[in-house]
Amino acid sequence: MSDWFGGSAVFASTPLPITPTFVLPYKRFAANQLIHLANRYLDSDRLSVRQATSFRGNSIGYESEDHALSHTTLWRFLTFLGAMTISLNTGVELFLNAFPESTIHRFTGSTSPRKYRSDSRAQCLRNANRLLNLISRWDAAFPKERFFPRFATKPRAP
Repeated sequence: MSDWFGGSAVFASTPLPITPTFVLPYKRFAANQLIHLANRYLDSDRLSVRQATSFRGNSIGYESEDHALSHTTLWRFLTFLGAMTISLNTGVELFLNAFPESTIHRFTGSTSPRKYRSDSRAQCLRNANRLLNLISRWDAAFPKERFFPRFATKPRAP
């Protein structure tokens, strides 16, 4: 648990639809936690988005905060990743240039049919899964050149 959120995380009992401080803009560690949760969600066939944003039935959040991570944050993050087709295609191409023997282009990113109701959502989740796979392989192959070096979430202007 402490490795998820930098050592000071605890789990709140009541989820609120408010973005917690660890997902505020310009916090570089926020993407790592959301990527971890997105991988967890996509890797498990029966895990719901609500279950992915909780641990043992408790919402994820900081002890000093009254807010918890909303399941919609993860849903929006997956939608965002799924829409990054140019980054996905360019990243796969660059990875194959560096490692021609790699089979990264063969990873389809298929997800459980329980996780979507429409073809467009299925494609979005497949793209997100492929991008997450690319990110993990890229960061392992190029530890000094991260795939998202300064990636952080940022809310829209009011």
